[in-house]
Amino acid sequence: MDDSSYLKGLIEEVKKHYSVDSDRVYLIGHSNGGFMSHRMAVDHPDTIAAIASLAGAAPNELSGPKPERPVNILQIHGTDDSTIRYEGGEIDTITYPGAVETVEKWAAYNGGSVESKSLRKKLDLERRINGKETTITRYENGSVELWMIHDGKHVPALSKTFSETVIKWLMAHPKASGK
Repeated sequence: MDDSSYLKGLIEEVKKHYSVDSDRVYLIGHSNGGFMSHRMAVDHPDTIAAIASLAGAAPNELSGPKPERPVNILQIHGTDDSTIRYEGGEIDTITYPGAVETVEKWAAYNGGSVESKSLRKKLDLERRINGKETTITRYENGSVELWMIHDGKHVPALSKTFSETVIKWLMAHPKASGK
């Protein structure tokens, strides 16, 4: 099965029937859906403006066509995820990179540096953890970010602000204008 081509075709079919801003095609996925979001961004970098992956990871090799315009990447991951480990791991003998390695791969793949900076602002994304437990690390001038949920599990109890916060991030990251 070629799920990536299927989803690309689905996006193209929607574009035929509805007014779609091609610079604002976004994907959000959790776990396998997060892996798929990364796969789509690698395979179709000129179609996908941005992704938000919760507890997913990039492929080990970003081997698709280099994006002419960066793909904006938001990686959200709990440090206490025992299913898709924050540090990376293996599923049925197939390894996957950790959250930091994922965003560093994307920062480099997008044509930038793996230099990062931690923002002072923190987010409250997990309602079972008191206070603002999520730190933000920004790469590549904001086109790549890691939101680390300290002590977060694989299936977080999402806060009331989670969806709005992620959607605001995506909407602030349309496809960059051409080089």
